[in-house]
Amino acid sequence: MRRRILIAGAGRMGRWFITLLSNRHEVAVIEPLPERREFSEKVTIIDSYGEIRSFSPSLVINCAGLEITVDLFRELDPFLKGDTVLCDIASLKRGVEEYYRESGRRFVSLHPMFGPTLADMSSLQGYNMLIVNGSDKEYANFFRECFRPAGLAISEVDFNNHDEIMASALSAPMLSSIVFAASLNGHESVPGGSSYRSQRELAMRLLDGDSEIMSLLLTNISTVGTIDKMIDSLTTIRGFVDKGDKDSIYRAITELSSSLRSG
Repeated sequence: MRRRILIAGAGRMGRWFITLLSNRHEVAVIEPLPERREFSEKVTIIDSYGEIRSFSPSLVINCAGLEITVDLFRELDPFLKGDTVLCDIASLKRGVEEYYRESGRRFVSLHPMFGPTLADMSSLQGYNMLIVNGSDKEYANFFRECFRPAGLAISEVDFNNHDEIMASALSAPMLSSIVFAASLNGHESVPGGSSYRSQRELAMRLLDGDSEIMSLLLTNISTVGTIDKMIDSLTTIRGFVDKGDKDSIYRAITELSSSLRSG
């Protein structure tokens, strides 16, 4: 079934959806930045909200920035049919569930767990795509079929624990990189071994990414709990180091290694 799909925002994720969908569906794009309005794919460029009525999309995929997801939905709403389905790809879902409930519209809430900064967007085999429970079944299945050729691993989460999960999946790696970089204290160019080089390379890749997105993700209120866990663990290890307690350090490392392998 060929669908009429409006993609709002033509950044990296928006372009990924354009490439994914434009061969089999009629796709229109609304994007205010001129440098993002050139496409190799066959798409309709929407110049004003009024033109949305003429295009009459059955689905709107909101690929705008995390901080304006809900605001953009509110701006688009007056120009959409009553049965138009909404889709967000927000990395944090605070406020999104409330908006969907308020709007009364059918929706699909997705979270692509890849890039666009670090992942190779042309080779996503094994990367995760989250679909939030409560999403419209027809369109959730539509996206499952669209994602299948890319080899994405699809999982389901609830709105009420999505952001808590993200505190571990997104905030923890960022915080670890921040702690590592801060601990170097002027020794960034030391001739370190393989562990140091690997950790430094990972920290550089993360911290050289989109600082604005990273900052927004770290405002996730559940990040506080992740920070507290890190502090507690480091405080415990600090106590073992102060005492020269090699056996307790060994047990702690073994338990953490086992926990990671079983996850």
